[in-house]
Amino acid sequence: MSTNHKSRPRYLQELPMIPIDEIYAKSFRWNRTGCYALYNDDHLLCYVGYTKNLQKKIAFHAKLQPNQCKFFKAYVVDNPKVSASFLEKILDSWLLEYGSVPPGNSSERHLWEGKRERRGTVEEKVQSTRADSTTSSRVNDFFDGKDPFALRSKFSKNMEREDYLQTWIPLATVVGLSVLLWLMGLVTTSLQPDTLGL
Repeated sequence: MSTNHKSRPRYLQELPMIPIDEIYAKSFRWNRTGCYALYNDDHLLCYVGYTKNLQKKIAFHAKLQPNQCKFFKAYVVDNPKVSASFLEKILDSWLLEYGSVPPGNSSERHLWEGKRERRGTVEEKVQSTRADSTTSSRVNDFFDGKDPFALRSKFSKNMEREDYLQTWIPLATVVGLSVLLWLMGLVTTSLQPDTLGL
């Protein structure tokens, strides 16, 4: 669990799958800010979200969807003043990792959030779902097929840049220090009394 909200978000697959009963047994542990993912009996992702109180929010979803809410994963942030945009970035990365938007964040959203399903045409429902989405519009656009590669390539470029910085900056530092030490050795050798003819 992270103590610094600026650290790199953890991947969804790295987080442990926890039975939903844990939320009630150790509520003090989950009475914190963070992101969460809810799973059914078959370990299929049903809903993702973020909140200031994981215990209350997960219990709320479990009450609404007791048959679908059997397990959860959580990324806890110790800083309660963490920005919503930071938490949304974690959700974005989780959805990219998962490969699709779970039903609780799209077609079955009203069932997971306790809102009444709006009656109307299919087009109105789709527009309503997009307008109310807790995940960023960029992720919805990606999965609605508007631009299937734009977000992934942007995400990949950010990851490539991070990998580049993490790999090449330390390497350049080591090479630079080696060259500096080599030059200092040359200067020290050239200044010794034997080489000066003394």
